[in-house]
Amino acid sequence: MADPRPCPFCGSTRVQVQTGECRGAVSDEPRLEYWITCFGCAAEGPWSRTEAGAVRMWNMREADRG
Repeated sequence: MADPRPCPFCGSTRVQVQTGECRGAVSDEPRLEYWITCFGCAAEGPWSRTEAGAVRMWNMREADRG
């Protein structure tokens, strides 16, 4: 798994994978979700059901899309 890149908003390298329990709209079953938080500017990335997915989405930049 790749490491999270620096924050795209403030450039801080103080970014960390976070995890929390949430409940879906359709099912009341709890599940873990993952996201990246920047401790430089408090930005948060999109939530994912996997840690690798959260890092992948955080690392995606507009310039990478082609």
